[in-house]
Amino acid sequence: MTSTLTQEKHGLDELFRDFVSKQQEPEWLSDIRKQAFAQLQKTHFPNSQMEAWRKFPLQNLNIQSLLQNLSQEAQQPARFDSIAACTISSFQEVAEKDRSFVTSSLQGLVESYKDDFFSLLTLAFSTQGVFCDVEKGAQVDLLNIQTQITATAGLPIFLLRVQAFAKVFLSESYGQEEPESFGLVAPLAAIYQEESSQLHYNLVDNFSASTFHIRRVHSQQKRDSSLELSYFYLKGYRGKAFFDNLLNEPGSRFKGIGVATAIKREYQDLEMTVSHLASHTESEIIYKSVVKDKSHHVFTGNLIVPQTSKHVAASQLNNNLMLSKTARAESIPKLEVFAEDVQCIHGATVGEIEEEQLFYILSRGIKESDARLLLLEAFLSSIIDLIPQQEIADGLKGQLIEKLGV
Repeated sequence: MTSTLTQEKHGLDELFRDFVSKQQEPEWLSDIRKQAFAQLQKTHFPNSQMEAWRKFPLQNLNIQSLLQNLSQEAQQPARFDSIAACTISSFQEVAEKDRSFVTSSLQGLVESYKDDFFSLLTLAFSTQGVFCDVEKGAQVDLLNIQTQITATAGLPIFLLRVQAFAKVFLSESYGQEEPESFGLVAPLAAIYQEESSQLHYNLVDNFSASTFHIRRVHSQQKRDSSLELSYFYLKGYRGKAFFDNLLNEPGSRFKGIGVATAIKREYQDLEMTVSHLASHTESEIIYKSVVKDKSHHVFTGNLIVPQTSKHVAASQLNNNLMLSKTARAESIPKLEVFAEDVQCIHGATVGEIEEEQLFYILSRGIKESDARLLLLEAFLSSIIDLIPQQEIADGLKGQLIEKLGV
């Protein structure tokens, strides 16, 4: 694979034209694909010279071969609950009254990520687009959206608008059948919250053991809105996840939590960025990883406070637990704070199960395997118990512990 796609422009042009011709979609949606593809041709394929990708191993990822597979059906239609206060539709079927919002949102993503190869790839070759609109003042206790990837490659887009004063818990999960060879899944999600809205967005990725998964979540918040984002990585081959949160207006609050478990030779690289673009904003990040065997996890926390933002409170904490001496966990905090009158803190730990804690439990007559399980459960529970839906929290805890085989 060359460093840029422009050197293979003719082949990609033909592939793109063929892909678009097979899509039964309105002209406005095809136009956005074309805008994204035009920008994609100018964009460099990720390499180790780029800061965000310097640690990510891209060997065995054959983009040309995977693009060939994108013309086939890549996933089942998203499954979701029917909620009176929510409108959910594919991009092709979006209502006339919502078309302007969906169009401007997609065009905004093309512009925001004009230098990001995988975001543009998804925008140009998306295999499914879903728009979810939560009505003004709605109260939604639980909304489930499930997507199942059924082919080697899948590039889904999810747009979510939470209107003013609405309160919703949304759980979105991705699963995948085991492909015969290496695969690629590159989901792109964008969240737009209006004033005084409250959202808990629970996201679960469960891909195959031979799939590259490159995820991006983009969120924007207006005045006095609150976003709690929880992310759980269950399975995959090599993964890179970007979470970009923009606190655009005063009073907006963001809390990002999550857990990743990595075993065997899995590699997971997560980068969470919070941009305090207005005064009187708050953010908190708490993320944990458990690594085993020869797996490798990297967490990068980016905090941005420009000079114009005052009275900002922000914190990030990353804890990593190693169950094997051959496993690796890295924590990279990055704070770009240019304003005064702010409170910004960060912390990180990397270590094994503490011998003193283990000895204390063993002294109570509990066998070692059960003692290690108790300590692992305690490590995970501090995050999982923050999920307000008990059934979802219990299910996630069980899946994470089962994977680790403790």
